[in-house]
Amino acid sequence: MARPIARTKVGPRPNEGAQLFWMELRSRRQTQSDATARIGVRPGTVNHWLYGDRIPTAKSRIRIFELYGVPITAWDRPVTRKKFEVPVNLPM
Repeated sequence: MARPIARTKVGPRPNEGAQLFWMELRSRRQTQSDATARIGVRPGTVNHWLYGDRIPTAKSRIRIFELYGVPITAWDRPVTRKKFEVPVNLPM
């Protein structure tokens, strides 16, 4: 069973890729665990990307684009909204 999100603050590198990835997961009603399995990365990796702690590798960016449509270069751009807010009450 998925846990509710406990973290509420973004990391040091909030970016457009993370923002778009959050929106895709939400629209597809997928959890971080679902994305982890589909992308083929270790547990916790997707969480680090979504919160701006880390940026995906080139290989992972390609996979995220293939699966979720997040542009490869979006991870290099700052957030497009005034303030990037972490969605709350979503399963991890």
